Amino acid sequence: MKIENKTPIAEEIIRNNPTGHGLFAGIGDNFNSVAQVICELMDDAVSNLRANSGDPELSMRVVLSLENLGDAVEISVTDGGTGIADLSSALTIACRDGAQTPLNEHGFGLKHALASCDSSPEQMWSIRTRTKADAAANQYREVKAPYSMGTSELDKPMKVRFYSGTGDLPHPTGTSISVRCPMAKFRTVKPDRKAAPSDFHNLVRYIIEELRYVYAGILANTPITMEVWEISGGEETQHTLTPLLPVWEEGSVKDYGEIPCNLGGGPLTIRCKYGNILKNPSNAIYYKCNMESSGVELRINGRAIEHGMFDRVWGEAIHPSQNRFLVQVDLISDNPTALPATKNTKTSFCEADPRLKNLLSWIASYVPVPAKDVDSVELRCVRELTAKRENDPTALRVSREEPVFQKIGLKAKVDLFVGYIDRVTIYEAKAGKTKALDLYQLRMYVDGCALDNKPVDEAVLIAKRHSAEVKELRDILNTLTAPDGRPYNFRLATWDEEGIVIRQSA
Repeated sequence: MKIENKTPIAEEIIRNNPTGHGLFAGIGDNFNSVAQVICELMDDAVSNLRANSGDPELSMRVVLSLENLGDAVEISVTDGGTGIADLSSALTIACRDGAQTPLNEHGFGLKHALASCDSSPEQMWSIRTRTKADAAANQYREVKAPYSMGTSELDKPMKVRFYSGTGDLPHPTGTSISVRCPMAKFRTVKPDRKAAPSDFHNLVRYIIEELRYVYAGILANTPITMEVWEISGGEETQHTLTPLLPVWEEGSVKDYGEIPCNLGGGPLTIRCKYGNILKNPSNAIYYKCNMESSGVELRINGRAIEHGMFDRVWGEAIHPSQNRFLVQVDLISDNPTALPATKNTKTSFCEADPRLKNLLSWIASYVPVPAKDVDSVELRCVRELTAKRENDPTALRVSREEPVFQKIGLKAKVDLFVGYIDRVTIYEAKAGKTKALDLYQLRMYVDGCALDNKPVDEAVLIAKRHSAEVKELRDILNTLTAPDGRPYNFRLATWDEEGIVIRQSA
């Protein structure tokens, strides 16, 4: 094909520079929780302190202040580091001129965090900083919202203002970043599975758990300390953070210590430890011995990046009997090219990165997949319940793993099916505390039995204990009818009521 040479008769420049507000609105709201946003602000302080830990004049202390303003929360992160020498670079999107450790991998953290708290035109944030040069001149520097690209008369350039004194910074050098977050957004720190409303104190507790988990390796193995100041109703409460570590089951742990490795980008050190953990009831989110908080946990230099990766390593979903199994892997290196790339939010790794694939392969090669416990707590309880029903003279048929929805070929089974002389009862068993989904699962089995022409007179959800939401849902479902027109009859029971002892914490 002959390509015709064309000479343009005119040209014009594309004006595609965004406004500061437009850019902020575009990069904000990529986090699932304000707790993750706060970690972004903490990362900058941690990175600075780690990179300059040999300077005896610095304070290795990071303070998070959370002030309840009613309709908003004032979030402030203050450190005793070196201060920010170049505020222009720090506020330039994707600029890594000031990067000091792999925590500054993207050049997005500070801007991303500020925009995610509030990208509205009324945004309120400020940065106060003091370097050694500032301290020698008895000054500090400050820049305030709104974020601007300086692209028009309406989008005027941001200015760094110089003031005499310390600016209330608690150390000779350091930085304090403050941003106002609407209370409605701040409430995202509450985990979705926590149905009950939370007051400000409980919201702060969720953030504290997040920080103790995310920075556990840093709190445990570096001189950096962290505090959270909770301010509400004129009262201030100080919380000194300790690392949130799993409680390992005695005799189950294998610790490889430090192993040299190269994942394709240069040498690094892998710290690997695995075994079974015990449930910690004081935790709201982590180390709960469930699918979300077990499996494989990956960190970089002590900072948590991603967890719950069982299926990514071994190619199958974690089995409930494996929920206590945990693998902790910490990658130690100050060379970013040696480490798998993280996403901008630092809440996961980039899946296509070959260094990540090599890491997952390393784990699969050196950590044995835990055996599925065919004799799980739940199964042992069901066996005991089955034996009790088989000894009941009014029970004509007792069947475990009874198929339902057979007429449509669905492979679903109810834990226990009992045909009495005068009724049919089915059981769905859970070892621990129930949730609403368990009751809906039982409802599905009732519907399946109805479609199979095995109508159920009573459906029992049996567990160690039942949540308030399950009890409320039971009452609602009992006002409805099954596909065969028969009213539902759901009942809640406990293993204690059946005289069955839970021999292991579930």
